Amino acid sequence: MKTKKLPQAIAALKKYKEQNNLSFHELEKQTGVASATLNGWCTGRIVPLHSSLEKIKLFLDRQANLQNSFRVTLIISTVV
Repeated sequence: MKTKKLPQAIAALKKYKEQNNLSFHELEKQTGVASATLNGWCTGRIVPLHSSLEKIKLFLDRQANLQNSFRVTLIISTVV
């Protein structure tokens, strides 16, 4: 069985899920996308629409901004 290459945004979402030890149900709560759909995207069974990929990119950008903001706050509070 040939493995399908995941779109970059979905591969990043899968990595985010694994790094944060999230279930598909927890990821559904964060993204607003049904857990069955997320599972299909991450396994390559379902190809996401362009609009869905854009939604996931925005979600991942927001998460990255939140993490960077947290790091800066932590650094500042450590220095002060």
